[in-house]
Amino acid sequence: MRLWSLIILLLLSVGLRAGEDSTPVPAPVATPVAIPATTPAVESSPAATAKTAPTTASAAAPVHTEYRLANALMQVDVIDWQGAIRRVSLLGSLPVRLHAWQEKAREAKQHKVLDATKPLPVLDAFNAAGANHNWISGIGISGRTPWKKISGDDSHLVLGHEDAAKGLRWTLRYDLPANSLALRSTMTIQNIGQADTALRPVIYPLNGVHQDDVSQDAAYLALVHHNGGANGKMTSLYLPALPVPGYPAAATPIPADQLDYVCLKSRFFAAIWHPLGHGLKDANNVAAAPAPVPNAPSEGGPGATTGGPGGPQPLATTPGRAGAMLVQSFAFKDVYGGHQAYVEAHLLAQGGGDIVLKPTQQFEA
Repeated sequence: MRLWSLIILLLLSVGLRAGEDSTPVPAPVATPVAIPATTPAVESSPAATAKTAPTTASAAAPVHTEYRLANALMQVDVIDWQGAIRRVSLLGSLPVRLHAWQEKAREAKQHKVLDATKPLPVLDAFNAAGANHNWISGIGISGRTPWKKISGDDSHLVLGHEDAAKGLRWTLRYDLPANSLALRSTMTIQNIGQADTALRPVIYPLNGVHQDDVSQDAAYLALVHHNGGANGKMTSLYLPALPVPGYPAAATPIPADQLDYVCLKSRFFAAIWHPLGHGLKDANNVAAAPAPVPNAPSEGGPGATTGGPGGPQPLATTPGRAGAMLVQSFAFKDVYGGHQAYVEAHLLAQGGGDIVLKPTQQFEA
């Protein structure tokens, strides 16, 4: 058997007008522009990151190698630490020119001022506790393990790693079509050993989204999810509350039943994670069943309906998807002092629990 999961990360550019007054005005209606899907980079222990921002590289860690995918619309920078996405930049957009008083306020707080001559990084290293996007923990490997480049060019990248002692082989692939803002990713874990291996993958697909000025953009922040396909419903929530020192961070649960996408929205941008499901197959019979087909969202941008954080959500499966999933979001204060959130999705076996790979079986996410 093989575990099947395909993830697409979309980025919506709603418009960025350089030099205009950044005092809050009603946000324009979003016109969806798909942006890359990233594939999961891997982190070490999910227990260490379950209720706090996911942890990645530290200043003392070895220097990583970066790879780049690019087309006419965007570029994606991926590091070799299990394929984590470091940043996603829109080639047709430059950072907005802030007013002098806004730039002085940033400089006074020693916050980075973006280079107005370079592409705008809509996904970037916002989270000081773990800066990467779309990586995976709980797959039996350290998040700082460098993966070897197997193949790659502007439109695709394949990274891999093998550990004979653990009996596991990991492979990660990105595909970026020409003239597209949709990046598709697939990560495969194969049991090449002689014993069963239990995994509990946790994907961190979104880890904040660009805000032009965190002191002005707070009113436009939202966490959005859509469930139920063409006849389903979109729900817009506030971001989870920022954690209070000394208290555990509170999660905002996201219903996983027939989940079409989860979105983090700022004033002018939105990052969307679109899960396509997962399942198990035998590595020697990978073509035995077709890929799951996702339900297509049919509604517009964030804000169509309103809601608020609810109680714990039950494990949910989606027709055509073989595994269960538990999704939630946590807030954090970013490196600019702004209110942000990250999303985590726990991939589980049918009915919940660890995913067990028998010899020759594969997992994909």
